[in-house]
Amino acid sequence: MPSDQAHVSASSSSVPACSGCLSELVQPLEWDQEEGGGWHVLVRCPECFRLSRLRLTAQQARKFRGTMEEAAHSLESTADMLDLQVFRETYIGFVQALRDGLVWPMDF
Repeated sequence: MPSDQAHVSASSSSVPACSGCLSELVQPLEWDQEEGGGWHVLVRCPECFRLSRLRLTAQQARKFRGTMEEAAHSLESTADMLDLQVFRETYIGFVQALRDGLVWPMDF
């Protein structure tokens, strides 16, 4: 797994991006707060596996955290939808197998 420790600063107008491949999918691993209210954040890129250290202002950190929370909510919603879809397909298949006489008590 390639790893590169780079010190980069996040742009004030955007979400932090990977210093190697410029992906905006970086994931925070460690947060350390500075005395002045800023943050040092160790992030990992899931695309190129680069590790980078970001220095964020309090405002940038809030925005980054908000972006992470929105992404987590989106992933949870998608997982719930897929789970329901799999359940529905399994249920329909099982009911059809019962109707067709393909399921017997000894199957349990």
